[in-house]
Amino acid sequence: MDEEAFIPTRITIPTLDVKANIEVVGKDKQGRMDVPKQTDQVAWYKYGAKAGQTGNVVLAGHLDDQEGPAVFYDLAKMKKGQRIEVTGKAGQQVSYVVTNVMSYPVDEAPVGSIFGATVMNKLTLISCIGTFSESKGYDQRLVVTAEQDE
Repeated sequence: MDEEAFIPTRITIPTLDVKANIEVVGKDKQGRMDVPKQTDQVAWYKYGAKAGQTGNVVLAGHLDDQEGPAVFYDLAKMKKGQRIEVTGKAGQQVSYVVTNVMSYPVDEAPVGSIFGATVMNKLTLISCIGTFSESKGYDQRLVVTAEQDE
């Protein structure tokens, strides 16, 4: 599939009834991927791949906030084989199929493989999960990986 790569502007996860806008983010003051400013939006990591491009497209979304569930509240319910659609500003679209759903203690999350380069057309969704504490936030990272559907 030799489509033009594009900056993702919208994500749809039919099985979770998620339809959200995507904002572009870089790194925070600690040098980590920044998070979306709004809990109903998803963040695209601009130092990763664009959608439809060989490499790793990294998207992050919040689990919840003080008001209740956020965009990736049900992300842990994803299963292998389910679809994720990513759309660009001009209507370009790429479908990904979930290959793995894992959670890791925050300090042990495999940052290299989560953000690392790959020769595949890969999508990685990141959120929080686990137990929340005021001082540290959530104690687990949820990572859903998917491969582009040819």
